[in-house]
Amino acid sequence: MAFEQHVFISYAHLDNEPLTQGQKGWVSQFHATLQTRLSQWLGEQARIWRDDKLEGNDLFDVKILDQFAKTALLISVLSPRYVKSEWCNRELQAFCTAAEQSGGLAVGGKSRLVKVVKTPVDGSGVLPAVVQRTLGYDFFELAGDEPKELDPALGEQARVHFLDKVSTLAWNLAKSLQQLAQADPAGATAPGAGAVAATPPAAGPGAVSGAPAVAPDAAPATDKATVFLAECGRDLRDLREQLATDLRMHGHEVLPDAPLPQDEASLRSTLQAQLARSALAVHLVGRSAGPTPDGPSELPLVQLQNALAVERCRALETAGVVDATAATGTATALGTGMLRRILWLPDGVAGERPEQQAFINALQTDAGLQYGADLLRGDFGALKAAVHTSLQRLAAQAAAPAPPVRSGGAPVVHLLLSAADRVAAVPLVQQLRARGVVVTLPEFKGDAASLRAANDQRVAACDALLLVYGAGDEDWKFHQQTELRKHPPGAAPRRAPRSDWLLLAAPATDDKRLLQALAEPDLLDALDGLTDTTLAPLWAALPQAGAPA
Repeated sequence: MAFEQHVFISYAHLDNEPLTQGQKGWVSQFHATLQTRLSQWLGEQARIWRDDKLEGNDLFDVKILDQFAKTALLISVLSPRYVKSEWCNRELQAFCTAAEQSGGLAVGGKSRLVKVVKTPVDGSGVLPAVVQRTLGYDFFELAGDEPKELDPALGEQARVHFLDKVSTLAWNLAKSLQQLAQADPAGATAPGAGAVAATPPAAGPGAVSGAPAVAPDAAPATDKATVFLAECGRDLRDLREQLATDLRMHGHEVLPDAPLPQDEASLRSTLQAQLARSALAVHLVGRSAGPTPDGPSELPLVQLQNALAVERCRALETAGVVDATAATGTATALGTGMLRRILWLPDGVAGERPEQQAFINALQTDAGLQYGADLLRGDFGALKAAVHTSLQRLAAQAAAPAPPVRSGGAPVVHLLLSAADRVAAVPLVQQLRARGVVVTLPEFKGDAASLRAANDQRVAACDALLLVYGAGDEDWKFHQQTELRKHPPGAAPRRAPRSDWLLLAAPATDDKRLLQALAEPDLLDALDGLTDTTLAPLWAALPQAGAPA
């Protein structure tokens, strides 16, 4: 149906009283700013209305009932007074009823009811269930345990954050209005739903997450990867909201997209389902561990999400999904076929409780906690860049053609070496080919995302891998071994688990001499030259390799 009004703002009169005489009230400032930004996003004058409540009371005007059926979206400005107001609750209930009769309460998986949380509230048992299930836009920040409202009257920093959050809210409202218009060929916001900018500018500091979803199990139709952006402690909440907004503005679905259950059993089930839909999991780990759900493990939310993401990575690798996806190049890399992870720690972070500090310490040393993840420290901008780089790699891997199918059952050996080692590796390649082995080498030309995807495929498709420790230095070797741990042997469905080898090659260094002396079982020693016996352990691990030609 056609809507005459874009937005109705539902609020309590007390929340619009100015802090000092002569100023506008908070709701009036919010309304005026939203009016401007939504009009700019729509490309036409936004039609926003609210009851001015001139009498100074929260009185329910029955004439509003007639308007709700013609209104596309409702914003409820939540506060302690709002929760206590019978009339504000009646406005909510009336809009929900009218919305169900005018196209439903959700459009494109997004709720037509939007929460703006001016002041933290406990609405359990008071607000309608649909409101409690909906994520909101927080217009406050925490200073320790004390909430500080984002009111332009409280200084420049509060004003900047207030404007940023209203701008982000306006963009998400515009997208919802556009979806309503697309769902209704007659025009969902008559007399004309404005076009919405397809690629808005990146959000500034203090931006918040996008319009909340009502049905978290219904993924929107998109060719962009879904991102599991783990809930974090209160100290990093604003940064998480900035990253969530940035990802949504680039077309990615971000989970969780609704309040999480508080009991551990339900929480585990919800998080496991969301991780199963995600291609990338990002964890922001700071001073606070977040809430601890009610359950037997007594793990704080931050730790529980990491444990479940590790569990998901291990399950996929055990089933061979990750490497099978890489080997076939299928588009499942953007859906449920694999899971990449990023763990981020701010510079100098220290847990506010001993338990959180212990987790931070372990996260930096325990390979089990890091499983399947890149661990980043420091700058938030670098984290955002790493997230987008990972998403580009996923997209490139999904679009990459499958590697050629092996013929005749010949084993495949991949040489992981530096560009400087290619000429020196010719005798090694010749000796491998003399046994009928198919030899693959890394790609060195192309953009970073394409190179990563192509080289991941070669690692996934081989029967044996030789890490050639020659011109590359000790740091290079360590980095390659770290990357290989993300593609463990035995994950892909091949005839036998992949065998990994470290091949020592010139020039000699103290580190290589130490490795030579240790003579680990997976070591192939060509440091003093490639001999007939250098590759004997490899031939024993590859019985399908033929005799020398």
